[in-house]
Amino acid sequence: MGIFDNTKPVAFNPKAFQFWSSTEARPKRIYEAILIFPDLIFGGDGLQNIEPYLIRSFDRPGYSRIETTTAEYQLETGDFQRIEYPTQGYNTKPLKVTLIDVVNHNKGANTAAAIQASLTLQGKTAQYYKKMSSIKQDGFAKPEKIQMAMKDNPSRFNIIEFDNKGQSVGQWIIERPVLTSVNFSSINYQGSGFGTIDLGFNYQDFSYESTWGDKLLESRLERVGLSDKAKKPISTILGNAAKGFAEKMKIGVANFQKSLSPEKK
Repeated sequence: MGIFDNTKPVAFNPKAFQFWSSTEARPKRIYEAILIFPDLIFGGDGLQNIEPYLIRSFDRPGYSRIETTTAEYQLETGDFQRIEYPTQGYNTKPLKVTLIDVVNHNKGANTAAAIQASLTLQGKTAQYYKKMSSIKQDGFAKPEKIQMAMKDNPSRFNIIEFDNKGQSVGQWIIERPVLTSVNFSSINYQGSGFGTIDLGFNYQDFSYESTWGDKLLESRLERVGLSDKAKKPISTILGNAAKGFAEKMKIGVANFQKSLSPEKK
């Protein structure tokens, strides 16, 4: 008996991924996506906007660690063996975004200045210190608009993937990003490349949204008896699915241990 014997077998249809013999399916190309900063800290409208074409490269999200739990069982030989199964713990992989450092003499726009303004709003520059240290009220620093700027810190930004026809095929949503590093490229009189600015981000979570993915998730939830037919919130459904998966793993490991343990005389 296996750990998941009470679930229906998952059928794999290779036709959906046969890009070598299909005129419709093909690999994604590494340049078919844009990143959009949607707010005043990292983008916005008008003078505040960091245009997508100024972004030279960026990472897609991922996990640097997915937590597992280890169980141990005893073979008939008396030797001990280990088995690992996943928990709900994880760490997201930091993201790196590289901007082209551009200057527009007619409009006065400057990428480095835009990042400087963002850093000042977050209290990370000498400009912020000078503004705040000069404002006193009863011996204490008086709150100013600049202090409240972090309330506008983005709750998310988006990476939109598209095909060769310019149509969106999916969207990465980066939840609660936090700027963790900024690096302005060095000056090199022997070089001929562009100036760049590297931004590093940590974030709480991410998701990938696509119509096909939504259908796939619903199909898998139905397969394990947790479909949305009762109109329950998706968070409740997924929570139950994750708990059920972990519980099945524990029961399966316990049964596996019991079946392989030497009989006591």
